Amino acid sequence: MPTQACGGTTLGYDCHGKSPRMWGYWDSATAVIGSLKEITTKYGTAYLENWYSKTCGTNWARLKMPDSWSARLEILSREARLCHPAGCTSYNTTIPPLYTDMIFGMNTPVTAQAFIKLPSGEEKKVTTDTTAG
Repeated sequence: MPTQACGGTTLGYDCHGKSPRMWGYWDSATAVIGSLKEITTKYGTAYLENWYSKTCGTNWARLKMPDSWSARLEILSREARLCHPAGCTSYNTTIPPLYTDMIFGMNTPVTAQAFIKLPSGEEKKVTTDTTAG
């Protein structure tokens, strides 16, 4: 069980809302893909990943997609007691890969979801769930 993360001392709560890249939890040495969803279309293939930090006890979403696609990416906790709804959702609309900030996810069902717009204008909602920890 994590005892120190992101400069804090209690189960990764100090990581909530912070960037996994900035805090060094981005690589596979400290994180695992808790669940993965492949999205295959005639315009290419994308991967929605629900990451879990073994050290921090947090989840974040990452979306690898072709440059011609656009998307909004979210990570959500189903445990209402952990945060207000606005705090359970992170958005990132930069150049791919997209990723969200971290949310506390130890022993908590967490959903990564992407709202994807293909070059044709077609829109897709894709989700991948995990129970972290």
